[in-house]
Amino acid sequence: MICLGNELVRDDGVGIRVGRVLRRLELPEHVTVELRRTVGLELVEELRPDEAIVIVDAGQTGRAPGTCTVLELDEAADLAQTPYCCHGVGISEVLTLARKLFPDRMPLRAAVVVIEGVDFESYEMTLTAEVEAALPEAVAVVLRTIGAPGALEAAGRVEAERWKGWSPSITDLAEG
Repeated sequence: MICLGNELVRDDGVGIRVGRVLRRLELPEHVTVELRRTVGLELVEELRPDEAIVIVDAGQTGRAPGTCTVLELDEAADLAQTPYCCHGVGISEVLTLARKLFPDRMPLRAAVVVIEGVDFESYEMTLTAEVEAALPEAVAVVLRTIGAPGALEAAGRVEAERWKGWSPSITDLAEG
């Protein structure tokens, strides 16, 4: 699982925040959580046809703020038409390119969990109220996407509640 975002740009940090919560849980052994500020073409090298990949990121898809949506690869490819992306080459562009140029590398399943953000322009390390309120649901959606049991989903919601109001320190930002 790759959790993306820039914690210095308000709601763009929600993917990283979800990843920080997930790292506090006892996830199944086969699940790894990576925090990344950017994604680029190097992602193609990490794709494995015998594995699934879940990418967690903030986005603007026109839904209500805080809405959590799971997009399959084809749906995520449509996001390539969206002009905003804080990460250089966008997730959907990388996955679309990989599907066209390296079809043998495509994972069993590629899902993108998008948390609808509000503010992608303010340099602040806190989430907007709507996005912060959605944090427990975002964690639950990610856990459901990987097929986690209900007890783990419930634990994820509880842990996510603890992260409301949290703001990263310089050390947190440096450690990623």
